[in-house]
Amino acid sequence: MRVQRLQQSLTQDELAARAAVSASALKTLESTGKSTIETLVRVAGALGLQADFARLFVPKLASSIADLERLERAQQRLRAPRRKSP
Repeated sequence: MRVQRLQQSLTQDELAARAAVSASALKTLESTGKSTIETLVRVAGALGLQADFARLFVPKLASSIADLERLERAQQRLRAPRRKSP
C-alpha cells in the first residue's frame, strides 16, 4: 500500500481522507500490515486497486469432468471424528 501511495504522490493524511479512514488506521496498515477488512478495502479503493481485489475472488473453473470432481471433493466439508463414549 505504501508503494502505491508514494507512486501516486499522496501523503498518509491525504490517502486517509480519500479512503474515509483515520490516519492512524492507515499508518498501522502500512507499518504492520494489520487492518480490518473494511479499512483495507477502503484504502485499496482510494488507490484504484479494486481490480486487484476482484481477481482474488474469481471462482476456479474446471476444464474437465475430472477437474470438476476434484474441485467438488476439495469443497466438501470435513467433519471431526466422533468421540467414543466411555
